[in-house]
Amino acid sequence: MIRLRPASSADHDDLVRVWRRAVEATHDFLTPDDVDALQHDVARYLPRTPRLLVAELDGRSVGFVGSDGDAVEMLFVDPDAHGRGVGTALLETALADRGAARVDVNEQNPGAHAFYAARGFTLVGRSALDAEGRPFPVLHLARSAGAAPGLLSDPAWEAEVAALWDDGTIDDGRRVEAMRALADRAPHPALGAFELGGAHDSAGHEAEADVQYRTATDAGLATVDGARAAQLVVQHASTLRNLGRIDEAVAMLGSASWHPSTGDAPRVFLALALHSAGRTDEALRVAVEALEPTLPRYHRSVRAYAAALTDR
Repeated sequence: MIRLRPASSADHDDLVRVWRRAVEATHDFLTPDDVDALQHDVARYLPRTPRLLVAELDGRSVGFVGSDGDAVEMLFVDPDAHGRGVGTALLETALADRGAARVDVNEQNPGAHAFYAARGFTLVGRSALDAEGRPFPVLHLARSAGAAPGLLSDPAWEAEVAALWDDGTIDDGRRVEAMRALADRAPHPALGAFELGGAHDSAGHEAEADVQYRTATDAGLATVDGARAAQLVVQHASTLRNLGRIDEAVAMLGSASWHPSTGDAPRVFLALALHSAGRTDEALRVAVEALEPTLPRYHRSVRAYAAALTDR
């Protein structure tokens, strides 16, 4: 599972290594001398980056993002971790509290342009030279508020769904029936199935919730609404745990990608599922590792103690 945390000065050498591996894999327009020169610039810039987040997989730094306000200054992922959601997790976390965002990418790096375009960024300008005056054209991209990718919905329908969830005057049975009616006219079947599954889940109808969650997944919820898809993983896995299908719950939560709509919730629910499976040391490790980034200090010690729970 992807783990995100603030960077410290102790991370900078690792981040430079990640930067170099990423650049060598994607920036084939640069010569080795170019890369060497840029590496020195990156090493000097990292300590001055206002906000720097690190992504870890299996305890190893595999990516980072540096941001300043609404600007993504740098985002690099080790090529060995490409395709695992690391870049998306870093980007959306860095910009979670921003209505809009902007980023510059090298024109000669089409992969970066495609990555941001798939996440709602559009071209707003171009410069023939990079910020240092070198002959590497730069594309200026921006994402407007509300332009997050993969969202297909209808504001009026969303308002009705939210009102139904907020209505404390109706019982579970009436909420399920009302949600069923809303699901029938959802702007996409995956959205309707997800909300109906949630209503069954809230009512304690675990088997029915399982059916609807699977329907939502099969209908392509991940391509329709990324936030709901992330929430579905947590909710469906919790349902599976309550149904006694604990191994399925563990597998689902263990492969969950980080998303700002759920934060560390998948890790919390994974700890619960592991405990239910009798894997108590693993459960405690996951729980401690989820808590560790919130501590004011002792990060390295806590990570080491957590790892020791299962590395003996």
